[in-house]
Amino acid sequence: AGHELGDALRTGRRARVRVESRFLVGLRGQQRGGHVPALRRRGERGRELGGHEVGDADPAGLGLRTRGAAVADRRGAGVRRADGGRGGRAVADEMELLNKNYGVKALTFMDDDFNSDRQKMVDLVEALEEKKLDMSWFCLSRAQNLIRDADLIARLRKVGLYQVLIGIDGGTDEEIAEARKGNMKVGVKELRDLIQFLRKNDISTISTYLNGFWEDDEAKVRQRAKAVDEIDPDIVMIQLLNPIPGSPIYKKAVKESLIEIDNLSLYDLEHCVMPTKYLGRQQLGELTGWAFQS
Repeated sequence: AGHELGDALRTGRRARVRVESRFLVGLRGQQRGGHVPALRRRGERGRELGGHEVGDADPAGLGLRTRGAAVADRRGAGVRRADGGRGGRAVADEMELLNKNYGVKALTFMDDDFNSDRQKMVDLVEALEEKKLDMSWFCLSRAQNLIRDADLIARLRKVGLYQVLIGIDGGTDEEIAEARKGNMKVGVKELRDLIQFLRKNDISTISTYLNGFWEDDEAKVRQRAKAVDEIDPDIVMIQLLNPIPGSPIYKKAVKESLIEIDNLSLYDLEHCVMPTKYLGRQQLGELTGWAFQS
């Protein structure tokens, strides 16, 4: 699968990547729970993405939410967690510094919503067009903002954007709308059209979605998998809802005694740590494993 994925990203050919599913794993030899290996487990450090070595940078590392300084490694790859309030030209200046002074050829921006501000993206494109850097970069984004900035997509590709991560948020228009508060209508059709538009502009896509919400049943999990097939991203990461301590979901789960696994090292979006209203942890893990292979 890793070979097919690398070929697809280097050449633009699309590949259906099958991921082995081992839903049941021992938890310290005492308990067994649903486990789904995330796509990132299939690769190795230094695997090629878009023709560039991405060393320690994890282009789908949703766990890296904290903003901080730029990190670069000897192989010329870096992870940049930019301050969401910085302007596009300031970001371009930092990219130039990393590229020309430290030889960084590829960057992963880990802002939750890198292109939230339209003017920031206009300024970034204009600055990078002036600088003509030898650099490729990846970012996390929201579908609404990519649709809003459709006129910038071709220019963004020319200045190095080669891949974006987009959350799908559901399997029906209603479920997606509930998760996406705002005026713009974004449903299955709009997401599919966006993916196709990005593909035509030589920008590949990673799409993520979660299983394990309290109201999830077998029909909802299967419908999400069906919707993802219709939306047709290049790479899919299916993750399992983990109640992060301090979050509203965690407080509710603790109050109602829903959490069955309290080992925080397993809160990695790959292990089932609590059931849903209709599915046990094992059932949820098996259904998510089925979705990986479907």
